Amino acid sequence: MACKQEDPDMKNSVLVVGGPVRMVFNSVVDRLRIARDRRKQRQELIEYLTSDHRAANDLGITTYNVRNFFR
Repeated sequence: MACKQEDPDMKNSVLVVGGPVRMVFNSVVDRLRIARDRRKQRQELIEYLTSDHRAANDLGITTYNVRNFFR
């Protein structure tokens, strides 16, 4: 639950977030982190397959397919 805490001078107001809002925020942050990691791994795999045609052939794809198919 979010609650507003104010200092006695009323100069600085601070919004304190906790409970369900924090859980949703953490969930969103975790999903974004996972998506970023997967995108990085996918990009590394694409770069590896385009640089080593034998590895791509072992998987049954050509480097042309890697460059154009996995964008």
